[in-house]
Amino acid sequence: MGALVTIGSSHELIQALESELERAGATLELVAPTIEGNHADDGSELKVAHKIGGGPSVLFDAVALLPSEDGVQALAKNAAAAQFVADAFGHLKYIGWVATARPLLDKAGIFESMDEGCIEFKKRADVGEFVAACQKLRLWDREQIVTF
Repeated sequence: MGALVTIGSSHELIQALESELERAGATLELVAPTIEGNHADDGSELKVAHKIGGGPSVLFDAVALLPSEDGVQALAKNAAAAQFVADAFGHLKYIGWVATARPLLDKAGIFESMDEGCIEFKKRADVGEFVAACQKLRLWDREQIVTF
């Protein structure tokens, strides 16, 4: 799974997602605007594997959108970030997201079309629900609404 993060993303949420994925036998790779200099909201280093322009969502079976409130403003202006989200939706992938990701979902043009494959993380249990849903790999019903 690929998680799109920014400086100030929730360390607690990233760890919860990583733990759930590990239990399911999957791995998490972080994607960010830059490889170096990223830290979570608690000051811990974020080990980013891919720069947003070089780590498209096509590389992952599912994605999570975990930007901070400050970080999402820059992401919403980044064409590669909007494409990351739009491609994930268009490729029928499950998308986990936090409320702060809304500007990016709007920029990608998918907020109004979101479905049961787009799971908002409002509480810790939502992370487990998301990882369980991801085991289906794709939300085939979305094919009916995705047009290019």
